[in-house]
Amino acid sequence: MTHQPFTPIQTVLRRIARTHRFEVKWWEFRLQRYWTQIVGPTVAAHTWPRAIKSYKLFITVDNSVWLHQLALLKPSLLASIQAVTQCSLIRDLALRVGTLPPIPTPPPSEGPPLGSPSPDMLARAIHCTAGVRNPALRQCLTELIAKALTLDHPARLSAAWPTSQRSPSPETTSEPAGREDDPVEK
Repeated sequence: MTHQPFTPIQTVLRRIARTHRFEVKWWEFRLQRYWTQIVGPTVAAHTWPRAIKSYKLFITVDNSVWLHQLALLKPSLLASIQAVTQCSLIRDLALRVGTLPPIPTPPPSEGPPLGSPSPDMLARAIHCTAGVRNPALRQCLTELIAKALTLDHPARLSAAWPTSQRSPSPETTSEPAGREDDPVEK
């Protein structure tokens, strides 16, 4: 019996994303998560990447003044987005005035730094991998699970999407996530 080498999980996830058409949603999520780092804090304060459709990134802008300014900067903004993300799914930008979601903020500095699991998280990860017989694989899985638990730490999650001055929080409004007059259909 011959053993085939393991396929890296990243390769498996890319194949699944491509075959099940999750790739666009994956890029939308990544753009939204890292929007401030991609376009800078000034532009991010007035814009939001709403969706990707037909190789076009739909960006919501909070007012017409910013819409006009970004329309003038559209080629450089597109080049910047493509350079940072290296996403082949974005070939054009569509700018629309609309309501922006609350501003995401970076995780708080208190608590363990990102990537350093607490003893409790490490114990949970060890418990999850106790049934794995191969020690090297068990160690890798334990580290991976511990890092995932660190990323999902409740203190980080509660501070990651606070209510901002931009718009009311989702709990206080009955308005759906997308606007009725939004040009992007979900």
